[in-house]
Amino acid sequence: GKEVEVKVEGRTAAQLEAEKEIIKDLDRIFPGHEYLDSDAMKDVVHAILLSYAGRDEEVGYCQGMAYLATLAALYLAESD
Repeated sequence: GKEVEVKVEGRTAAQLEAEKEIIKDLDRIFPGHEYLDSDAMKDVVHAILLSYAGRDEEVGYCQGMAYLATLAALYLAESD
């Protein structure tokens, strides 16, 4: 049968599930580190991970991706 996508605020059920997992993991990456554990860094990492999960719904979000997104955020911050 045909799959039906449920959308909330423009997001699919898969994207909403990915966001729940991302939010849980944000507090687990680099806890206590002055810069990497800051709200500003978490906001950037959150945005990167949500963007990726929305772009590649087959993969979505997997635990551990937050570390890679943090490295990407650091690189982007340095290139400003």
